[in-house]
Amino acid sequence: MIVNKYGVSLHRLKECHLETLRLGRNSLGVQRAMFFQEHISPAMQREWFARIFNPSNCYFVVEHRGEMIGSISGKDGDYDKGVAEVGAFFWDKRFVKTHIPMIACLVGLEVLFCLLNFRAALLRSRPENSSALQFVRHLGCSLEEQDNKAGMILYRLDREAFLEKATPLRRRMGRVFKDLAPLGWESVDFSKVTALERKALYTGLPQPLQAAIDARFAALAESAPHGKTHAA
Repeated sequence: MIVNKYGVSLHRLKECHLETLRLGRNSLGVQRAMFFQEHISPAMQREWFARIFNPSNCYFVVEHRGEMIGSISGKDGDYDKGVAEVGAFFWDKRFVKTHIPMIACLVGLEVLFCLLNFRAALLRSRPENSSALQFVRHLGCSLEEQDNKAGMILYRLDREAFLEKATPLRRRMGRVFKDLAPLGWESVDFSKVTALERKALYTGLPQPLQAAIDARFAALAESAPHGKTHAA
């Protein structure tokens, strides 16, 4: 699954991305901003991937200008309650202090709210991550919990607040990148999804989400040359 919007591409995490993600996550600037600050080994990364390889966890690597520069995630999604915890980090120093991380986060939230139909997102952060906290407050986040002893702030972003606060920014990005169409399933690329990934990540979802995704796979199958499947 690849989402292309506003000059960035979000690739749903695959096994081939794991080493790039691990090296980025272990970089000093990223590691210091995390609650878990130990070095992550390849074995630890594989074990983690096995735990999150399911429909409740949507992890993406962010591509910009052909380079993988960061990660966006929606984890522990509860489709019944309509809530998921979101997060992001960027390891490529060329882009960390540019507008690109903000755009990637905006696209990630559009995926969460406009495609996956979640009603709220939770964001857990360390208090010193001032730039990230300023951005999420700008999007309409409200303080949910603050634990000074643990050094943790928890914010909540409701879909209605996001759509209200982010709409001017989304329109601006649409004009800049000549991409004014709203994000919909028809613009999501499933051509690289394997049969194993489809079974593990794109089944057992609530209606009408499951119907929308099944329709995209059906359209993809119809467009494929006879006798071939879209998988890589």
